[in-house]
Amino acid sequence: GGGGLGGGPVQEAAAGEESEPAGEGSAGAAAAAEGGAAARAEAAAEMDRLLRDCFLHAAHAVKDASLPMTVNAFYSQHMRPGRPAGTSLDVKASSYKKLSAFASAMEREGLCTTA
Repeated sequence: GGGGLGGGPVQEAAAGEESEPAGEGSAGAAAAAEGGAAARAEAAAEMDRLLRDCFLHAAHAVKDASLPMTVNAFYSQHMRPGRPAGTSLDVKASSYKKLSAFASAMEREGLCTTA
């Protein structure tokens, strides 16, 4: 049933860029940088999974009568409050980086519609 998320464009501040250590000629620094990149990729993948799980739970719980709603409202009023205890929900820490990109990915999966 129900409608899509609806709403206008989502605007967020650009995520800050992290600087990598220089490590010129140091195999240890290169390995550390590689390990750091792998750890960041794994953390982003974990956040992606958490975002999707929270999205699915929120989409199931939201009443059709409250749709359409903005992506920001859906995230702040339904996804974030429903996250597992002791967890943080942070789009910027995911591979999506922006809420609009996450919403577009959910739309491509056929889980919602956005306007």
